[in-house]
Amino acid sequence: MLSTLRRKKNNPVIIFLLAVIILVFIAFFGTSMDNIMNTQLFAAKVNGHTITDQELAMAYARRYREMQGRYQEFNRDLAKTMKLRETTLDQLISSYLVREDAERRGLVVDNKALAEAIMANEAFHTDGRFDRARYEMFLNGQQLSPAAFERSYRDQLLAEKLAAILEGGTTVSDGEARLAYEKDAQSIDLEFIRVPIKAYEAEAGSVTEADAEAWLAKPDSAEKLQKYFLKHKRTKFDIPKQVRARHILFRLESGATPQMKAEVEKRARDALKQVKSGRDFAETAKLLSEDSSKDKGGDLGFFSEGQMVRPFEEAAFSLKAGEISGVVESPFGFHIIKVEEIKDPVVRKLEDVKQEIALALVVEEKGAAVAKARATSLLEAAKAGQSLDALIAAESGKDPIPLKLDSTGSFARQGDFAPKLGNNKALADLAFSLTMDAPLAPNPVEIDGAYLVLKLKDRSEPNDVEFGFLKDQVRERLVNEKKQRVLEGWTKRLREKAEVELHPLALSYDEDARSAARGGRDFGL
Repeated sequence: MLSTLRRKKNNPVIIFLLAVIILVFIAFFGTSMDNIMNTQLFAAKVNGHTITDQELAMAYARRYREMQGRYQEFNRDLAKTMKLRETTLDQLISSYLVREDAERRGLVVDNKALAEAIMANEAFHTDGRFDRARYEMFLNGQQLSPAAFERSYRDQLLAEKLAAILEGGTTVSDGEARLAYEKDAQSIDLEFIRVPIKAYEAEAGSVTEADAEAWLAKPDSAEKLQKYFLKHKRTKFDIPKQVRARHILFRLESGATPQMKAEVEKRARDALKQVKSGRDFAETAKLLSEDSSKDKGGDLGFFSEGQMVRPFEEAAFSLKAGEISGVVESPFGFHIIKVEEIKDPVVRKLEDVKQEIALALVVEEKGAAVAKARATSLLEAAKAGQSLDALIAAESGKDPIPLKLDSTGSFARQGDFAPKLGNNKALADLAFSLTMDAPLAPNPVEIDGAYLVLKLKDRSEPNDVEFGFLKDQVRERLVNEKKQRVLEGWTKRLREKAEVELHPLALSYDEDARSAARGGRDFGL
């Protein structure tokens, strides 16, 4: 089904359906599972309404799979570069606000109107008639129940009713349709050599305290210090409370019967009696624990909140140094925990780490200068007539890490995203300005901690015949997009008035921390 949707990307009905999938129904899919999932976590609270962590995780997973279908080799790093989690949560919040405002205005979509809208959707037609098998195939492909999809489709229709009140009429000229068609029909394929800055920092020479002082004396140093400090505050400069603990694990396999569970728990309680009566905890762990840490006497080292499954973490952080817990059940089995040491949280101020940051930034800047010079030399050789693949072969062994030739594959401009290169407006503008007569970017392009030697590999252009066939479809799509922008503007105003609270982990791409916070459940990607 996805391949069919991609082949018909200019069909306004298909675009409308994708808009439903991507922008709206993810906001409400999964809410029927609230009663069977852990609801202690939330992603956001909007005017008192909770968007659960599970809703965000499922919506993000759906968006992630959609991007994988659109772009080859889409991965977590690209998702982070594109801020996929942020935009997904933003859409969840906006969708709720639109529904809330529509309901406040008394707008409703009854069951009859919902059924008629679904049956009229050409994406579910065969030979001009609604085809239930085609409808069900789509739902199966998207891993959706009919109830979840229909609930979400109802909300989309509700949003459209609100948009119709707000927009008051929308038209699209032939000129607008032509420009939109050209943008969609034009596609490029880029090849590039990535020269990573980090790899060249060691070649930049030693960095001294005097270098740091000279850097701090520059007029723009204060702004750069503040930016670096805020970016790395939680990961480098703020150290949360940590505990060092040992544990003895009696593992409980998935699908264990009540009798098996009772037997494992009894073994754990017998071991607890032993260590409570004075038996050495580490030696007991070596003998009885069923965890990989047993050889170290159950020692797990230091960890902070968010790194362990919730029941284990709650027990460990409630103990004082030297105390032993009771029997603690987690998704892994039954634990006995002993806290060996506690480190209080440390919050460092910018003034305390100014010199440290200055040294790090001097190293970065020197490495960047070396990397840029290397990329420039490669670009000059390419301008002299050498192909990029010949350059890679000729320059083999001259760099700290092997440089590689890569390509994006053919893609049309959709926003500012380029496969394998991420979301960058300046790069996208430059890439689509290149021609087959002048295929090389004039200078190395800095992006995501690297310099690129960029070359246009292939380019396809729109044509008048195809536009004649697609003009009406493009015009209808643009009308829908204009309506969507009206709705987005209204949503923005609703957002400004709304009370929104985000969970600290809502936008984190650290899946280990997110999974641990869920008690071991992992719905994201």
